Amino acid sequence: MGFLDLFKKEKNLTLSNSKEIIELDNFNKDDIVINNKKFHIPYDVLKLLWFVDGPLKNYNPAQGKTFEVEGIIISFSSSKTVEPSAISIKLPIREVKNKNNVEKLGYYPSYGPNFLSMGLTPSQRWVYLDWLQNIEQEIDIGYVFLFYYGLERHLFLGDADSAFEMILRLRKFHKNKSFTYYTTNALIAASIFHKREDWFLKFFNTITDIEDVEVNDMYLLAKYVLKKGLTAKEIMKISKMVGFNNQRYIKDEKDLFEQELRKILIDTYSCEEMPLDRFKITDSPREQKVILANYSLDDNQRMPEIPSLTQNKIFAETVKMLLEAAHENVKTILKYLRKNKETNFIVQKKDNKPQKKPDDVYKKSPIFNEIDVNMFDENVRYYDEGICPNCKSKVDKRPAKKGKCNICKNNIIVTDSEFTGQKLMLTEDEYNRMINIRKERAYRKWVYKMLKCHDIELKNFAKVVESELNDINKALIKIITQKAEEHYKNCHLGLYRNCLLDIGEIYERDEKLEQALDMYLLVCYYDLLGCTNGSKKFENESAILAPAVIMWIKKIAKKLNMNNNELKIRFEIVVDKAKDKSSKKKIDDIWENIKSAIKE
Repeated sequence: MGFLDLFKKEKNLTLSNSKEIIELDNFNKDDIVINNKKFHIPYDVLKLLWFVDGPLKNYNPAQGKTFEVEGIIISFSSSKTVEPSAISIKLPIREVKNKNNVEKLGYYPSYGPNFLSMGLTPSQRWVYLDWLQNIEQEIDIGYVFLFYYGLERHLFLGDADSAFEMILRLRKFHKNKSFTYYTTNALIAASIFHKREDWFLKFFNTITDIEDVEVNDMYLLAKYVLKKGLTAKEIMKISKMVGFNNQRYIKDEKDLFEQELRKILIDTYSCEEMPLDRFKITDSPREQKVILANYSLDDNQRMPEIPSLTQNKIFAETVKMLLEAAHENVKTILKYLRKNKETNFIVQKKDNKPQKKPDDVYKKSPIFNEIDVNMFDENVRYYDEGICPNCKSKVDKRPAKKGKCNICKNNIIVTDSEFTGQKLMLTEDEYNRMINIRKERAYRKWVYKMLKCHDIELKNFAKVVESELNDINKALIKIITQKAEEHYKNCHLGLYRNCLLDIGEIYERDEKLEQALDMYLLVCYYDLLGCTNGSKKFENESAILAPAVIMWIKKIAKKLNMNNNELKIRFEIVVDKAKDKSSKKKIDDIWENIKSAIKE
């Protein structure tokens, strides 16, 4: 029976084999009752949910599909991990009055337990089901990702049309860099694999600024398959990827460069786009790209090898030729303008309103001091009025990115405010200060993410930081190590493994590469043992290596100049100290798997 066939039956369905009861209570009102709690989940959302049991069961892990794109065969199927978004009616829920009091979601959220996660708590399940009633309401991005995992499965193995529309809708209301990255790649991939030009155009029409989109090989592949050309802006965005290193005018004279490149495209191709159909995609080398977030899909499909147009020699040389011609045109124009002192007319007046609110991470907290978010307010005025931040004189020309004041001859740097997104004109010292603030913001977000992931209260963490003489990273290692011991004691080896992974990341941030390498090797050991949560028994069927961890091991080994023999010795030493012992044969087998993954 198909998922939609259920709605042709009676309006009320009751499950009697579970304490948690699901009813389709008057489907026209989209009401679902779970454990005597009613949720009004709209039909367009409900039909895209996956269920592992009950009368709505529609999840089939054996399901698969094959696509052919330009002679390249890509198959989609499940890995050994259960679909993380799949809802089980057997799992309890608990209503909460204040959602802010519910513990935050960690990495790899899952409705039910799997080898990476214990699954949502009863309270978190209630928050998730409640949010599904109105997916446009603001919520922790982890819940959005949980729903999105299921949409990715639908894109390639289910109701692709509805999933595509739903992802576009989610993108409108949930702004998050990681979410934007994954959804962009998935939507483009789906447009290619399903050969749906209308999808790609619909997605493309939602883009308000090409600067907000990563023009990568997946993007180029979509344009190639759908027989679309590249605009001047798109060509400028891939300039570095094709080896055009003279970025001076692309940065400092962006508008003028685009104008001249557009003219060259018209002269060369009689249109404002560079056609792609003259290049043979099959002559392009292939590169592995991450296109999907759903970790229950096989890694070969999450990270397929796709043709890289930017590595295609003929394509790269053609693009560079166009860019070099535009560069020379801009150079000639600027030389003429400087000679005739006509530089002002190039400067375009731009709207310079705040694009965002200052991030909360700049506020004072038990572990961080406050950062003044108004420190660059005067530099906004300098940009708006064309005033040199060094000598405070009116400049003849406001640079696009970097230039010299015509009065004091000092460098002027134009960049976006880290606080508000507004354009600023800065001195070199002020720019360096902005860079440091940007790094501090990233670090603070990383620390808060670690605390959130491991359910560590800020007040308690502040005490540990104080005991470690305000060394935040050292305090993180100490408290996460304690969490790891708790998880191991409670038989949650999957969560224990996740703690080891994060400790490795902290060591790597501190440039303690040998300790980081030890942690990553230990993570691989537990991954290939098949660690789970809720039991100290290992499940061979869930034993898989995380590609990202292998990549980090390769990177560190390269920095330390370690060969495979040295890595093996280090792995054996690490495993010998592990809590869970294995036979020599088992250890040798695990190492062979790791070594094979490193060679790929």
